Amino acid sequence: IALYENLPSEINSLYGLETGHMDIGLSAVMNMQTLIDMIGDFHQHFPNVTFNFVENGGKYIEQQLLNDELDFGITTLPVDQQRFEAISFNKESLCVVTHHEHPLSQYKSVKMKELIQEDFILFNDDFYLNDKIMEIAKNAGFIPNMVSQISQWNVIENLIINKLGITILPATISELLNDDVKMIQLENANTEWELGVVWKKDKRLSHATNKWIEFLKEKLTEQK
Repeated sequence: IALYENLPSEINSLYGLETGHMDIGLSAVMNMQTLIDMIGDFHQHFPNVTFNFVENGGKYIEQQLLNDELDFGITTLPVDQQRFEAISFNKESLCVVTHHEHPLSQYKSVKMKELIQEDFILFNDDFYLNDKIMEIAKNAGFIPNMVSQISQWNVIENLIINKLGITILPATISELLNDDVKMIQLENANTEWELGVVWKKDKRLSHATNKWIEFLKEKLTEQK
């Protein structure tokens, strides 16, 4: 069925007319700017390709890929290599985020074990970041006291501003936050956060999606 659905775009590609459509799953735990810049550049080269963006947690994005509801998605690496193909997109550290008047805000860095008495505002269970934070906390000898679970980081920011608790976020998101919050380095050897562009293994990709993957690989190579 997918073959016939993509047939008009495939015929156009034979004549050099790059057309098509891509359904893209975006992680809610990322700074979108780099990806949007790349998609904007791609659009300049292929103006007849259209996009639909869906924002979700990484686990839900993976399920949507397996259900053929998305062409590709941005989610946490590593992924199951038996089910997905992936390209590393971004690596960064995780940071503790507190209200600027919080006692921890005076420090440049903290250890995870120093957060044992804190109230945590975390993402919901669809997000791999939640699993990562729970893992780091357990390795430090405690289970975080969660006062709230949310699906959007800007809502988490507002709860922190209102002094409901602290959170842990990727550094690039932390840098976008309001001046009322403070970003503190988390001292831990296992706090690297890696996102990748992921698609279903062995799926017949559309011409537009193949072009995008080629374009992305080229851009990421240029950035190294």
